[in-house]
Amino acid sequence: GADFRQVRNFFQLDAFAFPFQPGRLRHGGGIAAVDDGAGRNFPDDGFAVFAMLFGGYADIDPELLESFTATGIVHILSVSGSHITLLAGSIIAIGQLIRLKKWAVFFILTSIIIIYSIFSGFVPPVIRSAAMGILSYAALTFNRESQSRYLLAVVAVVMLIVSPGLIFNISFQLSFAATAGLLYAA
Repeated sequence: GADFRQVRNFFQLDAFAFPFQPGRLRHGGGIAAVDDGAGRNFPDDGFAVFAMLFGGYADIDPELLESFTATGIVHILSVSGSHITLLAGSIIAIGQLIRLKKWAVFFILTSIIIIYSIFSGFVPPVIRSAAMGILSYAALTFNRESQSRYLLAVVAVVMLIVSPGLIFNISFQLSFAATAGLLYAA
């Protein structure tokens, strides 16, 4: 069998540092580089991958961000309902594959979505999609018909009760408007 060091070196796994590992990331002049621990720096494309998974633009090279904007795909750097849907679908599929009870899958799904939401910054679109995902699967788990339009309204009202200033947040407005458009056009 292959030695882990050989596999790590072959795939250059040292080049991919989890952002919360102290000492692994260096920031300089607004452009970040990943230090592999041996004093070598790698390009910051890893930050773009991280942004695609968890959202945010802060550490992405401005030239790369401009390229995303110019090609019209900058939205993939924002967490949306598709991220939560893929995450939830994967958890549900694995739960069914290993024959977990629905309530166990619901507990795991809820926990992972909440953790993912925290890592994603708990911004309004993330809260909306997380709440919608959890409530929709709760309805399926407990044999209640899920009505997405109703759930969207409930999530919006609860978010506005907790933080009324969100009504003026463009991210909140666009997230709910886009979701409502999809729900009412479908």
